[in-house]
Amino acid sequence: MEDAPEPPQSAAVDFSGVYVRKNLKETVFFLPNLKTDAEGNIIIQFTMNEALTRWKFLGFAHTKDLKFATTQHETITQKS
Repeated sequence: MEDAPEPPQSAAVDFSGVYVRKNLKETVFFLPNLKTDAEGNIIIQFTMNEALTRWKFLGFAHTKDLKFATTQHETITQKS
C-alpha cells in the first residue's frame, strides 16, 4: 500500500491587524433621561454592540401626568 501524499503546506497568515469583535450581547439597553427641544425633538445616542444583525428598536416615553407614546423601528448593524 502506498503512503498517502503529504498535504500542501499553507503559508502562515498574519492576523495581528484583524479586529476581533468582543461585545456580542443579545440585548442593547439604555435608560436615558431625555429632554425634548422646543420643537419636541430628541437625539438619542448610545453604543451598539458589535453583532452584525438586524435589531428591533422599541421606544417608550411618558410625561409626568402619564401621557405616553411608543415607537418601534428596525435598524441594522453592519461592517463599514
